[in-house]
Amino acid sequence: MRILRPQHSPVRRELLAGLLVCVLMVGGLGGWAVTTRLDGAVIVGGRLTVSDRVKQVQHREGGIVSAILVHDGARVAAGEPMLRLDDTAARGNHAIIVAQLVDLVARRQRLRAEQAGLPDMTGTAATMPGMEGLEGDLAAALAAEATLFQARRTALAGQKDSVAEQIRQLRAAVRGLQARLSATRDQVRYMGEELASAEKLMQQGLTTQRQISALRRGRAELEGSIGQLESDIAQSNIAIARSELESLQLDLNQREQAEQELRDADARIAELLERRKATQDQLERLIVRAPGAGVVSQLAVHTVGGVIAAGAVLALVVPANDRLVVEARIRPVDIDNVAAGRPARIRLRTLDAGLLEDIAGEVLSVSADVIERTGGQEPYYLARIGIDEEARLRRERKLVPGMPVDVFLATTGRRTALQYLLGPLRDQMSHAMREG
Repeated sequence: MRILRPQHSPVRRELLAGLLVCVLMVGGLGGWAVTTRLDGAVIVGGRLTVSDRVKQVQHREGGIVSAILVHDGARVAAGEPMLRLDDTAARGNHAIIVAQLVDLVARRQRLRAEQAGLPDMTGTAATMPGMEGLEGDLAAALAAEATLFQARRTALAGQKDSVAEQIRQLRAAVRGLQARLSATRDQVRYMGEELASAEKLMQQGLTTQRQISALRRGRAELEGSIGQLESDIAQSNIAIARSELESLQLDLNQREQAEQELRDADARIAELLERRKATQDQLERLIVRAPGAGVVSQLAVHTVGGVIAAGAVLALVVPANDRLVVEARIRPVDIDNVAAGRPARIRLRTLDAGLLEDIAGEVLSVSADVIERTGGQEPYYLARIGIDEEARLRRERKLVPGMPVDVFLATTGRRTALQYLLGPLRDQMSHAMREG
């Protein structure tokens, strides 16, 4: 009698082996997912651009083109002239203001000399701030004002001499009146003595009353003449005092007039200095200069005599600096993981990108606020990522502005693989429970 033993088929053994392999793989992957911690990264798209922005060439007021000094593709330095605009009107206005300013400054020097009562203008020829470059014009104007100063001084001296002559005549008249007064007083005294003698003779009957009355009338007339002479002398003395005051007033009037005109001149000079500065700035702005160093592109002005509008873009200056940066748009939900100074990896979006080494980089800056977009597009934060220059120079392929790239921005935290796998499911369940 044979004992029958169970036989294992080859299929069952293969199933058991496969099951064992699956268990080992699941267990291994599970253990790896639970224990292995991975670095996180925010992946965003971007493009290469130069570190300096392309600069627009504009003119605030516009005008008529008088000269075109550059062409497309020309290299320019910062501040180098690119265009000249017609300056006929501006230069004429500037010349008028300068002429008025020079005349006023020279007049101011004369007025200061007159106010101080100086014999000439040499003590007032101090250099005035803001008059640099106008020394020649100012010297001619000062010479003219010096001539006027002497003429006015001569006229004033003539007026004072006339008053002094009047005073001399009045004093001579006073001396004559005083002499007549003295003589008249002597006559009155003599007539008084004669009247006293006549009165004694009348007591003796040797004269008549008519003679005595005639003597008395004569004495009264002389006494009246004395009063008139004294009045005339007083009037002459008053006239002398008035003339002396007039002589002093001539000097005072000229100084007061000079002081008032000096105040007006100072105010006008201050105004003209500001206007001159404004016209100088306007003349300087008629030369359109490059806003930065670089290459001229898209020059829009080609005709001398053509008119450019205020604020119109006349050309672009592409910076000559070849340092490249990446501009990337960060979604608002990822902004917590992006900050200046964080490391980054940059990968080109090219057919052979997988064969090329990633380029190291660093976040240079992140916009302070979200940038809104029109048309219902999602807003974003703008990040600028610097490229490691040594790594860029080692590459065989040249990087040029405009190339699309992917940027891997390292986050601060490290999580397990299981957390990365279950994170979206957990967030979805959390939202579902809140909605429920």
